[in-house]
Amino acid sequence: MTGHLRILPGERTPGPHDHLDILLSSGVILRLNDVRRFGSIHWTTANPLQHELLSGIGPEPLTEAFTGRYLFERTRGRRVAVQRFIMDASVVAGVGNIYAAESLFRCGLLPTTLARELSEADCELLVRCIKETLATSIATGRSMDFAREEKKLAYFPQQLYVYDRAGKPCRRCGNTIERGRLGTRSTFFCPVCQR
Repeated sequence: MTGHLRILPGERTPGPHDHLDILLSSGVILRLNDVRRFGSIHWTTANPLQHELLSGIGPEPLTEAFTGRYLFERTRGRRVAVQRFIMDASVVAGVGNIYAAESLFRCGLLPTTLARELSEADCELLVRCIKETLATSIATGRSMDFAREEKKLAYFPQQLYVYDRAGKPCRRCGNTIERGRLGTRSTFFCPVCQR
C-alpha cells in the first residue's frame, strides 16, 4: 500500500501524514508515515503471530512452509482467479499485484485461470516462480515501501516483464502485453506466453 517506515537522524518535525515516532537508543527516529491511514502499530509482549490481526495470515512466501503441496491443498474448490488467490494474505503473505503478475508470467499461467483448475504440478511451478521473483527482487535491492531519509523513497529500477506494460512488446516473444481487470485491480499478461 502507501504507508512506509522512515529512519531519520535526530529530531525532525513530523509532516501531515506522519503518525508515530519511535526514538531509538541510537538517537535515530523510526517514523510511520501513512497518507491513506491503512497502517497501524500494535505493541505486544505475547507472540505477535498469535495476535488476531496476524493469526490468519498465510506463510511467508520465502519460507519452507510455502510449498506446492500447501498451495495445491488451498486451491481445492476455490472459484477465484489465480492472481487474486495468490494475493490473498490468508493464502500467502505479501504477494502484491506486481509480484503476482510477474510470477504468473514466469510460470506461463494466465491470471484469470481459476485456482481450482491448477494441478499439483502447476502449484509446484507457481510456488517456485513466486520464490524466484521475490528472491530476484530482493537480490537487486528493490524495496517499495521503505525510506531511509525524509521524502526519499527507496525505489529501485525494475525489469518488469508484464506489470504496467500494456501495449508494449513482450520481452520474451515480442507479442503485445495486454491489460485486464480482476475485480478492482488491473492485471497484465502476455496472451502468447501465458495460457
